[in-house]
Amino acid sequence: MFSVGGMSECGKSYAGKFLAERGVARIKIAKVLADVGEELGHDPEAEGFTSRLYDLHFEPAMELFLTKAIQMADAAPMAAGCLESMYRPAMARYLTERLGAQMVHIYIEVPLDVRLERQFQAVQNIFMRLGLPPDSKGSAEVRAELDAALIERDAMKTARGVPELRPLATHIIDNSGTLESYNDALESVLKAAGIG
Repeated sequence: MFSVGGMSECGKSYAGKFLAERGVARIKIAKVLADVGEELGHDPEAEGFTSRLYDLHFEPAMELFLTKAIQMADAAPMAAGCLESMYRPAMARYLTERLGAQMVHIYIEVPLDVRLERQFQAVQNIFMRLGLPPDSKGSAEVRAELDAALIERDAMKTARGVPELRPLATHIIDNSGTLESYNDALESVLKAAGIG
């Protein structure tokens, strides 16, 4: 079982897709937790749902989560799963305790300035694909809005403990370089786990 964690716009979704293309089940943690919460009598749409689930039913919730995740992983071509996106250190520690060396945590690092630039370029590319001017509001205004949104998402992830995942990681990947180097790093993780 793999997990991917890291700050906003670091490449977690890309990693999940990369592993899925190689036969690893892509397992969205939020979706599985919503199913678990419903089974334990909680409304996944309610504000503070995840925190309540962790506070009130941590052990049964994690046990049920792990059972569901293993079922999904076992159904994949490589009989493996990738938990996306890992936000909470308590879950990471629990999974490591339960699965031991079979639990492979991937933490993806990218400096803030690189993530901000990539986000801005991605939006510019969307505008171009739609046949719109590179941005219709003015670069400075669009950039300021995008930067503020990413920094706000980072603050939420920090509050949830995402930086605490780094010391728990089996592999730390620097995704500040080229796409080719990121692919190579992900491929190395798969090979180390005996996949590929």
